[in-house]
Amino acid sequence: FYHGFKESPSLNGVAFEETVHNIRARRGQYDIVLYGQDCVAVVEVKHKFHPKDVDIAVEAGLFVFCQSGNNMKSLNDESFTPRIY
Repeated sequence: FYHGFKESPSLNGVAFEETVHNIRARRGQYDIVLYGQDCVAVVEVKHKFHPKDVDIAVEAGLFVFCQSGNNMKSLNDESFTPRIY
């Protein structure tokens, strides 16, 4: 996922200037962080998940992506509205 965001640093039409990965913080680790002019996106990468995990993430207003060949595919439907934290 990191290389996908590194090559195309955008998420849902929002462009980002910088992509970094494996950021360690006082309260944990962030897998991927995208920095834009007026926003930041944090990406949590899971290698295994259950369908219930996807439902929980969508209900929380989070984007959900899966691997699709060499690309990423959104699992969110067209009516999805992301939550702004």
